[in-house]
Amino acid sequence: MLSVSFFNVVKNKSSDMGYKLICITKNRKAMKIIILHDADARIEYLDVADHLIGSDIEEFLTRQGFSVNNITWLVTSADHIPVVYHKYDIDCKTGEATHTKREAELQDLTIHGQLQALQHREQDELKAALRKYGTEVDGGFEVHFEGEQPIVAGYLFDEPRDIVIDAARLDADGNLSLLGEDKEVRDGQYDIEPSDIFGGQLDYVTSSIGAWMKEEHV
Repeated sequence: MLSVSFFNVVKNKSSDMGYKLICITKNRKAMKIIILHDADARIEYLDVADHLIGSDIEEFLTRQGFSVNNITWLVTSADHIPVVYHKYDIDCKTGEATHTKREAELQDLTIHGQLQALQHREQDELKAALRKYGTEVDGGFEVHFEGEQPIVAGYLFDEPRDIVIDAARLDADGNLSLLGEDKEVRDGQYDIEPSDIFGGQLDYVTSSIGAWMKEEHV
């Protein structure tokens, strides 16, 4: 459980230094209030120390300037708030209804956290594409690119490089890996960890799989 430290200030008379501050810390639970604005479907996420809320949450919200008649709210003490995104569509080839979903968390992320979240999402989307379109090999799936290959930015031997992706693989245990080569040197293929690909780049590999499948079925 997330704890919040606060300071209880005690005045302590000292003959030569006047008042000094003695800080006493205690653990406090943090409450999360999720607010949905009915008028514009806007969501706000409040992270509040529980001793600031009291017993009347609507009174607290009113003091903070929220119009409780125009919002829907819920409160939780959970550290992780799961969010499931659903997409309903029609398959252009079959005309059948499709339903896909992905799970994430509602959270306040640092820039580094946002980058990691983006990389994880890109990896999950590539895994899904491999399962759907890849060739099954040893209980896993793989795609080998021919012709126009995806090029991504990432690290090779701890140096930033443009990398030509030759293949993407998903093994039977769900581990993702890439096979590629330095665009400039072309001195051989290397196994590449997905985490070595810069954020926002792995989507080019996933998109290339989709484009490749369209060409295969023209």
